[in-house]
Amino acid sequence: MAESNAPKSDKTGSWRFILLFLLINILIFVLIWLMQQNWELIQQNRDMRTIVAEAETRMVGLVTTCEVDCTDKMVTVAARLGTEVARLTATIGASIPVPPTPTGLASITPSPTPTTLPTPTSTPIPVPTGTSTPSPTPAATETPTVEPKPPDETPSPPQPTVLGITPISMTRVPDSIGWLTVVITGYDFVATPPPTVRLRNVQAAVLMATAETITAMVPYTMPSGVYGLTVTNYGGEPSAPPRFFTVYEPDPPDPFYYTTLESSYLVTFGGQTGWSLGDDDQVQLLFVGVPDSLTDSLHLRIFDPDAGGQNCGDEIIGSPDTTITYTLYGLTHTYTLPEARAAHPTTGITSGTALVTNTMAVTNTWDGDWYLLHSFSPVDGELVDGRRVFKLAVEGAKEGDDGNLYNVVMSSSPDTNTVLSGVRLFAFSWTWLVHDRGGQRYRPHLYLYVPEGTAKVQPYFFPGPLPFQNGNGCVQICTPLDCLPATQTEYLVGSGEAGATWTIDMSNCELQDPYRRYAITFWAEDQGGVALPIFSRPTIVPPP
Repeated sequence: MAESNAPKSDKTGSWRFILLFLLINILIFVLIWLMQQNWELIQQNRDMRTIVAEAETRMVGLVTTCEVDCTDKMVTVAARLGTEVARLTATIGASIPVPPTPTGLASITPSPTPTTLPTPTSTPIPVPTGTSTPSPTPAATETPTVEPKPPDETPSPPQPTVLGITPISMTRVPDSIGWLTVVITGYDFVATPPPTVRLRNVQAAVLMATAETITAMVPYTMPSGVYGLTVTNYGGEPSAPPRFFTVYEPDPPDPFYYTTLESSYLVTFGGQTGWSLGDDDQVQLLFVGVPDSLTDSLHLRIFDPDAGGQNCGDEIIGSPDTTITYTLYGLTHTYTLPEARAAHPTTGITSGTALVTNTMAVTNTWDGDWYLLHSFSPVDGELVDGRRVFKLAVEGAKEGDDGNLYNVVMSSSPDTNTVLSGVRLFAFSWTWLVHDRGGQRYRPHLYLYVPEGTAKVQPYFFPGPLPFQNGNGCVQICTPLDCLPATQTEYLVGSGEAGATWTIDMSNCELQDPYRRYAITFWAEDQGGVALPIFSRPTIVPPP
């Protein structure tokens, strides 16, 4: 039995020696590969090259001097190299891919170590003497090795960049259960798990995502306004700056019922009681911008221009006694005179050249009907930044106390309301009516344009507080990125919130008295007290 066991022991020792020899060579290969992945980092850690050189030297010494069993020494070398591989991997970071296995070594599995073999421990490894003479015997003085650093945390995903969205706008469908499919392009999208797509506070449903394209769906019921589009990879930061997506209100089925402010009437009072009823200056200035390329005739139409009809919505106090004057201005200084763009103009009311003026008598002749104020050529407007700008001044008689409800449209036809493409209405102060009569809620949106470079917005409502059950608290001021209650005196403009309209939304407000009608005036100024333009429709195109 003794004779038969001796050969097995020799054979086992030989295999153990060979496998440890191969293992140490693999570890040396890994160290060299890791050094190549980040050479600058390894240059700052010069002792690593010394460790590798020492391991190679010891291997040569072991092979040339050991005759029978050098496994205990080889285990010590292997443990030292394994510790350095772990430390270097942690230093460089977990982002380096696993190196390829050298050819011919992938299928080798080390045999189990006999129980008589010393187990490697964390005993400090001898430090090389620094000389080039190989020494198989460890130095007497030992210093502790540097503890391996723990692996870095999983790196954050990249911040995506959005280049565009198709389509860039839609018309809302109030009662729809449908969704619009949009395609978002950009780069650094992480497909799995899919990124989050938001349009202001609305989260889109992501259908498919790649590194450069996202297909998503948004509901047709989104309120009108300009939305900031952001994409956020899972666990990362949202894209910046946001891209804009615009939602428009649908046109009325019958053009006859066209309204300047989507769903309500404008109102202008006479000078005797207008201030107490919500009209703070009894003047409304409306600006109309048309493309300079437009050559067709323009027709300015006004719905119910007189203030004498008690049965058609006018605010009549006692007997009708208020005339309303309409004047259309064009050519030089119509718009470019700074005072014309004030929230409460004086000399700016009459700047420019009067193209037509008409004072409507105290009658009910035009109750419930459209009146053609004037037909004219686009070249009659003041040319500003490639657009022709006209100004309509509506003034209540100072001696009257009634309020006239009306709407205004710039049409391509003198007989019907046909709105031309590219025609935009805006003002620097609006006075309109809110009420709940006839089973309808008249709560139009206003669209305050915030130019690039604006630091803060200061909104003003008249009268204040507003005639709602919770005052201004129900009114929402919605930037492209967020909605806030209209209870603050000023709003700071954040990144991605300028260069578009902010929506003034009163749709969720309940009147204090649902049987009354209230006039409200709104305007806003920037940090320098300059009035900001307010459009009748959302837009990302600045005014002239």
